[in-house]
Amino acid sequence: MTKLAFHSLTRELLARARRGQGVDTSLAELAPALHAEIAQASAVRATLAFWARSRNVDELVGAPIVEPEILAGLGALARVPMRGAVVHAGVQHTYAYLLSNRRTPYGMKRTRWVAPALERGFGLRPRALRPLPRGGTLLTNLTWFLGQIALADLPVARARLRRLEPHVAPQLLTYPFARLQVTRITETVRVPTPRMRAVSLVTDLVALPHKPRAGRRAPHALLVYSVREGSAPPRLVTAFPIDRATWRATLALPRGAVEIRARYNLFVAGLSGTPRRGRRSRAVRELRAAAETSGR
Repeated sequence: MTKLAFHSLTRELLARARRGQGVDTSLAELAPALHAEIAQASAVRATLAFWARSRNVDELVGAPIVEPEILAGLGALARVPMRGAVVHAGVQHTYAYLLSNRRTPYGMKRTRWVAPALERGFGLRPRALRPLPRGGTLLTNLTWFLGQIALADLPVARARLRRLEPHVAPQLLTYPFARLQVTRITETVRVPTPRMRAVSLVTDLVALPHKPRAGRRAPHALLVYSVREGSAPPRLVTAFPIDRATWRATLALPRGAVEIRARYNLFVAGLSGTPRRGRRSRAVRELRAAAETSGR
């Protein structure tokens, strides 16, 4: 499906929802392949457990990213809560973004999953990280791919990722993650709700091995954002391509004692909307190859 097709689909789904028709039923009629994929992705419950919670408000626009009617319908299909201001980040940042017509200063949210920039940048065959892939689903493939980056230093999380292997596109299972150049920015803060707990906000900047030839806003890297709250398992929040200017600006963020806030619509109780003093550090990382991680 193209950008225009998703735009038209979203408009029709919303119009039908406001006439009292269910989004689940309408999506099955208007885009049966996408409907089937979402149902397939949500059936792998282990995938959903890797994701944090997200706010349905764009930080820059100050307005809902996805219309509530569409979110609720996707939640019913995926069997996860998608009502209210705080929702499941995995469903929100993939399928809900595909069905968002909210324009932001950085363009449409769906572009990251509709355009082939990430696949080209990582040297992947087409549709590995797009809807309607040739193997797996957008959500499962993305969870695996991002997990190999954000969770590579955590043996327990890597073991949990291995459970997804039967549901992931084969080309991703043997991708040479060890060749990627990754810089990690870690922001740590203590949050007093309901009792003091440590929260780490982790930004991994992954240089694209295959850079586009030209373009001021051309993708230069993939930004992967994840969170670790107290003793809870680390969870993914979002990912998107960034240009060279954003890459440099992110690397230039001051380190040491700084004000920390949740970014990219992440919801953390006691921190979202309430910046706190914490510490920011930066380090270059080495990843393991996916085959080594999976024990192949």
